[in-house]
Amino acid sequence: MISLGGGTDSPGETSGPLLGLGTIYLVTSAFTLAKCIRDQQEDTALTKRLDQARVDKLIAEHDPFREPV
Repeated sequence: MISLGGGTDSPGETSGPLLGLGTIYLVTSAFTLAKCIRDQQEDTALTKRLDQARVDKLIAEHDPFREPV
């Protein structure tokens, strides 16, 4: 049996450090996931803004009354 506590192998003494480490791992994983999702959404929003700017430029430059070349 693996023991992280003192000299005894009772489950009550070893669950404290493991529960703490598990909680820290869970919280840091949640923050990392949230950051990845935020970055992906920001990249998508930037791409959409660039595409919209291109479309707006094409519409602004378009002259329907210009004679074809």
